[in-house]
Amino acid sequence: MSGSVTQTTNLFPHLVAEERHRDHQAEEALFLTFNVDLGYFESRLLGLLHATGARVTVVADAGVWAPDTRAVKFAGRSYQLGLVDGRTAFHPKLMVLVGPKRAIAAVGSGNLTMGGWQYNHELLTVFTGDLSGMPTAFGDIRNAVSELAASGLLDVVTQRGLADTSRHLDTLLAAAPPVDTGHRVHASWVSPLITHMPAEPVAELNLFAAFHDPGANAVKNVMTRLQPSRVRVAVQPGWTHVDAIALSTVLSTYSASTGADIALLEDPSSPGSQEARYRHGKLIEWVTSDGQRQAFTGSPNLTTVALLKRAGDGGNYELAVTAPVEQTLFPGGQVIDPAIVPAPVADETDASLESDSQNVQVLSALSKNRQLTVQLNRLAPTRVAVELSSRDDDPDVWHQLGIVPEGARTTTFDTLVPAGSRVRAATAERGPTAPMFVTDELRVRVRSIPEKKASKTYNATSKDLFGDDTELLNLLLDDLTAYAEASRSTRLPAAAADGAESRAAESLDRDTDPIEPWLWLQEDAVRRYGPSLASWLLALPQLAGNETIAVPWADIITAEQAVGLDDDEQADAVDEDLTEDEVEATTSDHVDHSDDVERLKLARRRWANKAVAAAPGQSVHARLLCLRILLVFWTAGNWNDDDPEPFTLTGELIATLEQSETAELSERTASLAAIALTVMKQRTDITVNTEPTMRFNQARAAVRPVLTFATDETINVYVGALRTAYGGTLTVGHVTEALQVLLDPDPLAEAEAEFEAKGYEVHRPAPTWMHIHRSGRNAQLSALEAVAFAQQHSEIGIVVWSTTARGDWACVAWRSPDLVTIFPRGEATFWRHQRLRQLTPGGAAEALRTRAVSDLPDVVNRPRHRRTAEAEAVLSELGLPSWEEPPCCAGQRATSAPSS
Repeated sequence: MSGSVTQTTNLFPHLVAEERHRDHQAEEALFLTFNVDLGYFESRLLGLLHATGARVTVVADAGVWAPDTRAVKFAGRSYQLGLVDGRTAFHPKLMVLVGPKRAIAAVGSGNLTMGGWQYNHELLTVFTGDLSGMPTAFGDIRNAVSELAASGLLDVVTQRGLADTSRHLDTLLAAAPPVDTGHRVHASWVSPLITHMPAEPVAELNLFAAFHDPGANAVKNVMTRLQPSRVRVAVQPGWTHVDAIALSTVLSTYSASTGADIALLEDPSSPGSQEARYRHGKLIEWVTSDGQRQAFTGSPNLTTVALLKRAGDGGNYELAVTAPVEQTLFPGGQVIDPAIVPAPVADETDASLESDSQNVQVLSALSKNRQLTVQLNRLAPTRVAVELSSRDDDPDVWHQLGIVPEGARTTTFDTLVPAGSRVRAATAERGPTAPMFVTDELRVRVRSIPEKKASKTYNATSKDLFGDDTELLNLLLDDLTAYAEASRSTRLPAAAADGAESRAAESLDRDTDPIEPWLWLQEDAVRRYGPSLASWLLALPQLAGNETIAVPWADIITAEQAVGLDDDEQADAVDEDLTEDEVEATTSDHVDHSDDVERLKLARRRWANKAVAAAPGQSVHARLLCLRILLVFWTAGNWNDDDPEPFTLTGELIATLEQSETAELSERTASLAAIALTVMKQRTDITVNTEPTMRFNQARAAVRPVLTFATDETINVYVGALRTAYGGTLTVGHVTEALQVLLDPDPLAEAEAEFEAKGYEVHRPAPTWMHIHRSGRNAQLSALEAVAFAQQHSEIGIVVWSTTARGDWACVAWRSPDLVTIFPRGEATFWRHQRLRQLTPGGAAEALRTRAVSDLPDVVNRPRHRRTAEAEAVLSELGLPSWEEPPCCAGQRATSAPSS
């Protein structure tokens, strides 16, 4: 490619050439247009663009927006549509396709319609560049797009599309050497376009455009600036929107004052000619005094608002190119009498007219978090009704969704509306206005990676993971292993390249982009695992892949998304789009492997061990995927009930989870961690110091700071397919109940609940003190177990009294690292002061259970049974008034059961 510029009328070959690279490197496809025909765009261009790998954004003028709702199937779902209401016309014609290796940009006169891309006479300048060279005009395009993104005219999703396009252009421009072709691109929202024409005499001036000022004011100003010696203006009688008499008068006046040679010509392709074809191109062409020919092309007509004024100051939004040309672009023609040139009613709305200041319409409708946010083009002058036609409804069926109150512009409705649905505004005075399509940002800002480039598991669903065929698990493990070294949290893996390409890849680190990490993570998950597994692991409705869309009201469904792919069968093989309810239903029944043959259970256990071993090198979403599969395998019965291995594996995976800078990812991490802790907690007696208990406590300590981000909605999705320890279906209620205890700031709340469940009577004389009573247990051991259970929740220390019906009692005080145990021995009271260097209170309890008292570790008081000042100091710091009986039952005999 090496940086080239082409003057052409057909952009398709350039897009096809990009797709044929088959590397899907394109990140963004951006279209700026006045009119748009989305039916044409979806059928002819969308599939080709997605086949390059790009996200797609289309921006059009709100004033002429009039969609054919029956022809539009993908807006808001597979690409973003934005409307601009700038009071004057939004009239630029721009296409940009950019990735880290290559870019294509086209600036021209054609709208994004069949006429603009196929039938009309249009002028189009195409710029191509890659890492070996980028035309300098790309810098102008980058600046124009960046300025427009920051203008405040766009909804948030469209703005992100433009901002990302600008960012990718900037990256490529920084990595590639510049190529000066002599071309410059000018935006009217930066400066008036006429200021980019030479303010000095030229030898020749040629003009044509589809629209002229009623008084030919723009032509007059162009001639005044360029001072040409020869002027030719071409028109198409009956098609060109021009007051030919006024234009002829301006030409004649200029000629009379300067002696210039002037002529009004009939375009050879005018109506009635053998080559009749509507000329929608715009041209201001001049020849300098030294014979250099220059062309000024693009979107601006020969009107005041297009050429003489800056956008925002009464001018249109226009984009133009100045360029050297070897051959004239002027069509020529024969001299025509201006009196026979009619002023027709134009097929295209006159782009010089300002927008209707009374018109109220929907500019954007964003569906997010089960809410629909509707933005109008202006403050509501009165109450404005918002009407909805759901995606699955016939486009002619509408119902009122709600009201935008007078004086408001944006309103949010608490309702889940499918992307692709239609929303419109209606007032009592004017009735309904043009509809807008509902956008799901999570869909339109995730790249659609064709199946050929995607993961081996691309077409798999979550149910495929848990059947009798373990081949999919092996493929998934291969993918996880392959990605392990490249994955770093939500960071985009840098390409293995050197030189400029490496610099370009490194610059795409998404951690530096605050608006993209969550969207990129979804995109990366789709690429690695396919849309169904990616949706399953991220607790989302079906993410965008290569989808086909069927709606009940459509008579014929065309495989639009298959355009540009090698094999149409690939598109047919992709999962049908699922609704959120359908996705949830696919995982609502728990999985039961208890009756499977041991061979299958062993294969799943081995897979879990390998996946956990590879986890430290995985991305966050890969670790979530491994944890979710592990929990299903565990609760489905692939390990024996007394096997500690699943505790170890789950604990190791949980220890790799941490809070993310992305709120959405933190929500999923926390929710799945909460479920994992609930599964562990249900399957062990956490008041007894065993290996499962130790793994549970370690996992809880590791992930506790993250748990506050868990949500019931996400938990409800993640518990699908999981069983309780008793064989029933795990529910969100089980998890939220466990979370209340896990997150309770009360250090003894969980211990209190557990000991009450085991039949103890429990008193709480103070927040960090507890008294437990039960017959038939070793009082020392019970108190130590309670301290071991609760010690990790308290940094200031804990005291537990334990009494039995036989008169046995013990008081255990813990303030790290000191553990003091006081208990009766006959008529005497014994003290044991341990300073735990390696053990925890749980380890001390285990030692008491398994060793002789004379062999207990870390005892520091001598003799071992003696009361010491150091031990008393520990109790004093914990505020203990008495250790022989708990304050809640002071005055009662230790042999009596305490009363409440």
